[in-house]
Amino acid sequence: NLTTVAELNGDLIEFTSAQYRVEQLGFDGYGLTLSEPSAEGQGTGSFNMNSGELTFADLTVIANSISARARDLKLIYGDTLQVNGDVAYRANVNRVAQWLALSPDADSLFWFGTAEGNVRFASDQSGIGLQTDTNIKDFVAAQQSPVVDQATGPIVQASNPLRQWNALVQDPKLRLFGGIKIGHDFDSIVFENTQLESESLTGSISGTADAISTRMLVDLKGNWKPDWSKINSLVAFYAGETLQFEGESSQSFAIRGPLFETPAPDNNNSIVAQPAAWLPSDVSGTANFGWERGAVLGLPVGKSQFDVSIDQGIATITTDGIPFAGGAIKFAPRVDLRTSQPVAKMDST
Repeated sequence: NLTTVAELNGDLIEFTSAQYRVEQLGFDGYGLTLSEPSAEGQGTGSFNMNSGELTFADLTVIANSISARARDLKLIYGDTLQVNGDVAYRANVNRVAQWLALSPDADSLFWFGTAEGNVRFASDQSGIGLQTDTNIKDFVAAQQSPVVDQATGPIVQASNPLRQWNALVQDPKLRLFGGIKIGHDFDSIVFENTQLESESLTGSISGTADAISTRMLVDLKGNWKPDWSKINSLVAFYAGETLQFEGESSQSFAIRGPLFETPAPDNNNSIVAQPAAWLPSDVSGTANFGWERGAVLGLPVGKSQFDVSIDQGIATITTDGIPFAGGAIKFAPRVDLRTSQPVAKMDST
């Protein structure tokens, strides 16, 4: 439904007091699946029929997942989409994560919180630029796990067991700010010193990600500073209960190459499925991480740092020694990432 007061001046249509409501709003494309029961709002602006420029002096949007207000927002759709202007918004993190399919199955990580922020759009020939400053309150990353003791509970089907939530990371406030540019084909991103600040983790990232829908070709670098005591549960989600660390120290990383393999055609130009590598062999990168103290397989260890390098599908890990039982453990394992399951080889030093 749309109601408005409009006035035609040559090629310009000016509208005031426009009010709208859309039922069952949906969109599926560019890696985004949007499904809202309804969206409504109001606006004032103009449309230039000659240039195709749609301008909103003021526009509001209210939906289940997000509410926003835009000022001096300009949309031009010619050969490419141009977006310029300022938007303030408030969003439900869990619902927006569903748009992006960040939790595809019951065993995934699920994301929660309330995001409030501002975005300034500035487009040019290379893409749609965003300068953002967003605060997420009561941020939680959680997983579901089956309830172990169901003896006194109701009988349930084995295919639909009872599950409970386990919070892996909790932050009262998380801030995300910096620059991002999205390519006009929505298949590339440029990170311009995009930064994250929270009690659990701080960091920044710069670089590019191209061919997002296929190979995810990246050239990224940055730094991060974890508070290990606050993210150990998240580490256990990926690495199991074998590692527990404490302390804070600045770490750096760099990675370059495709994160996913591209299926190779055969002699008939048909796509042939190849054995999946854990990481494509043409990826290269470096990283380091350290801790003040911790435990490996339940055994206490002292302060140390790992340096990791990846080249042609082989990850090499070096350390200056892990303090243990009055001495130090030194080793330089190499991990073969060229198969579906990484294979480690230990070289004692």
